[in-house]
Amino acid sequence: MAANAELHLMAFRDPLTGLANRALLEDRLEHALNRVGREATQPAQRGTGKLALLFIDLDGFKPVNDSYGHAAGDLVLRQVAARLSGLIRDMDTVARMGGDEFLILLEDVDQVSDAVVLANRILQALKIPLQLIDREVSLSCSIGIALFPDHTARDRVISSADVAMYVAKRNGGNAWAVYERHMQPEATGQMDLQQALRVAIARNEFQLIYQPKIDGSNGSLAGVEALLRWHSGTLGVVLPEVFIPLAERFGMIVAIGDWVLEAACKQLARWKEEGIDTCVAINFSGYQLRQPDLATRMSQLFEIHAIDPRQIMCEVTESVAMEDTVSTQRVLRQIQELGVPLSIDDFGTGYSSLSYLRQLRVQQLKIDRSFIRDLDSSADARAVVDQRLRPRRRTGEIALGAEGVETIKQHTALVELGCDELRCYDFHVETCRG
Repeated sequence: MAANAELHLMAFRDPLTGLANRALLEDRLEHALNRVGREATQPAQRGTGKLALLFIDLDGFKPVNDSYGHAAGDLVLRQVAARLSGLIRDMDTVARMGGDEFLILLEDVDQVSDAVVLANRILQALKIPLQLIDREVSLSCSIGIALFPDHTARDRVISSADVAMYVAKRNGGNAWAVYERHMQPEATGQMDLQQALRVAIARNEFQLIYQPKIDGSNGSLAGVEALLRWHSGTLGVVLPEVFIPLAERFGMIVAIGDWVLEAACKQLARWKEEGIDTCVAINFSGYQLRQPDLATRMSQLFEIHAIDPRQIMCEVTESVAMEDTVSTQRVLRQIQELGVPLSIDDFGTGYSSLSYLRQLRVQQLKIDRSFIRDLDSSADARAVVDQRLRPRRRTGEIALGAEGVETIKQHTALVELGCDELRCYDFHVETCRG
């Protein structure tokens, strides 16, 4: 009997929080939907005849998880789970769907205002700081509400609440939104995009565009940067700012990152056969850098394609470089031990110090394009760039790069300020498929 009880617990409970898992939530939702259907046709047994679903997504959880580690993230999730459990009735169900997403099933509700009351209580409950071992953190959440049968069909209750949640999050978070039927085209579009993205690699729909990096001192080719593009067979051209966040949310970014790395290695091998010796800069996401075997897989690719590790530059954003997580820092060190140089992208948008960057053994800093845009027309913009370059110029130990250079005036100003490499839009771009 004890063994059966343990198996049941494993099958229907989230092991981290003890809440119901997706399987149990969906089972209870199915029973609740059937009850609502019966009551609609049998007036004698009629209750309130409605149910509500609240889709809850934490705002700002990723930085906490990334900065303080997964153990701290788990502690946050357990505390959130406890607070949500304390707000519902015995007949209701709160479930963890995975990551930082939770669902609450409310049965026997009279109207949508019942769910709104609970949503406001949840927002208030999360205003109280959460306790980590040595500090407090404050989070909020975005909540989507769907009422059945008023708002949606029975097979779209969860997806409708999900769509409403994203409306709340786009409006700044720390808010709730009630599903409305005009949101459905967006829900369908998101599902189509997700499904198309899942098969994009198998259908060879991704493409790398190699944009030249120019030596600031003499105008020669210093290398190229690999930029990912997606030409979907069903959706057409999909911009990176659309599909990259989606890939991160649904766990596809690591596979896409692996494809980019292998495609770049293949291209370097082809160029080598043609007598072209250059290097390729590749953007790595924080998710990739939490893969403990990343350096091993990179080493295998270098060996297969006879690539010198120094021909691949690992570019990470300043915020990722500043992550104080043991796993990320370990993987960065392992990559550098292979001989792969490290570049900090979007430099100037965060709070990194030069001493910290020295500890990371950074080879290059790339000034964020937001500082480049007004460089040829604003003295203030030039002063800001000069301020960010001055500490490095005194030491000369870290190369300086700039991206998004669009005009001759910007090019000239950056060279005068001591920039070593420039990624320019007006140079010829070579493209190839992986």
